[in-house]
Amino acid sequence: MKQNILLILLLFTLKIISAQVIEDLNFSWYSQTDERWKYENLGYSRYNTIGRSGCVLTCLSMLFNSEASNPHVTPEELNAWLVKNNGYAVADMRWEIVAKYDGVGKGVELVGQSNKRNDWSFISNHIDKGNKIIVKVGSARGHWVLITDKKGAYNRSASYEVNDPGLAIYRKRTLAHWGGFRAARAFSGDWVTRDQLTMSNDTQLISTDSLDAIVYNVYNVINPAELYVNIKNSLNAPITGFFMLGVYTNENKFINTTGSPLQLTINQNEQKEVLFPIEAIDNFLKNNYQIKLIYAKSLDKSGSPQNALVLNPNGINSFSFNQDNAEIMTH
Repeated sequence: MKQNILLILLLFTLKIISAQVIEDLNFSWYSQTDERWKYENLGYSRYNTIGRSGCVLTCLSMLFNSEASNPHVTPEELNAWLVKNNGYAVADMRWEIVAKYDGVGKGVELVGQSNKRNDWSFISNHIDKGNKIIVKVGSARGHWVLITDKKGAYNRSASYEVNDPGLAIYRKRTLAHWGGFRAARAFSGDWVTRDQLTMSNDTQLISTDSLDAIVYNVYNVINPAELYVNIKNSLNAPITGFFMLGVYTNENKFINTTGSPLQLTINQNEQKEVLFPIEAIDNFLKNNYQIKLIYAKSLDKSGSPQNALVLNPNGINSFSFNQDNAEIMTH
């Protein structure tokens, strides 16, 4: 029996994943203070490390990891490539080299520079073109952050959302935190965001019929179900990675993932229907949890997503499920 719904809740097959997917991320985020690379020497410096001064490197790693044609990229991996390819002047980034990481004329490309303080027209125009901008903020040698979105007037610092690599744990910030910026670098690419990789509203749940439910109850088996989700890739480039379902409370607190990640390739401008098996739902419906679709380019050794994006921040809401399937109520 197929029921058209916008709602679902799942639990079971617990798998705790990194804090990076707890937040409603719309773009890859890395911390330069991540234990995996914070102590690595930055460039050719004997004393400077990624954790201390790797903000530019980490912002660029976010860009490469969020570009459709690139494989999974970390600050450690990008730093090693730059060292081998004369990408630093000691520990300072050579901008003309870094864009060659994924080849010339494809992937991430440096398309503009500004060294003018609060050059709002520069960053606004590039964002309107679909580009991403790294900006220098703060005083003295400064700090670099990645602008991921614009929401508001073009000439207000609070309108620009940023990924700050200096944070140990992701937090939402805007340029208002620093009162503006001092310099900017713009990059083009096919960015994998939840604006380009979306879940359509025609979600469907196939649950057990009443006779099957009786049998499951007799043998003390928790009712299974199947969730069908349509995922659309609006980019002019294929997207490959892992898709999984995350369980959240109504207060947007992450609990766990459910089921196994599905590895898929979704071609350019393709919409693909994806089936997520649900091992159990009955015992958790009363909690009114939300489900969020999560995408990651790679998994770690434990099978958890690395640098994941939350593709539907509002979640698929919970629903009321009658044991005999007499009704399904959405709310």
